[in-house]
Amino acid sequence: MKSYHIKKGNHYSSFSLPKLFFRTNNLSKQVVFEDNCRYDLKTEDQLDTNKLFGIGYLPWHRHNSVRFGWRYNIEKKTNRNFGLLV
Repeated sequence: MKSYHIKKGNHYSSFSLPKLFFRTNNLSKQVVFEDNCRYDLKTEDQLDTNKLFGIGYLPWHRHNSVRFGWRYNIEKKTNRNFGLLV
């Protein structure tokens, strides 16, 4: 499994060109959340969703897309996963 590390202050692990998928029927990803995914921002930003990955249709990828994300729940000490259709 490939591992990605996002450095403090950055929004991406590294620069890479997006993969293009044409006429695909499925997409599979495996994600492992480790202890270093836990955080406490002490603000309402704690409720923001962190994007894991997404699929869009160019050039309107911000309007015709599917995104998968997560957020850390401080009270339950767990990650919550989301799917979003835009």
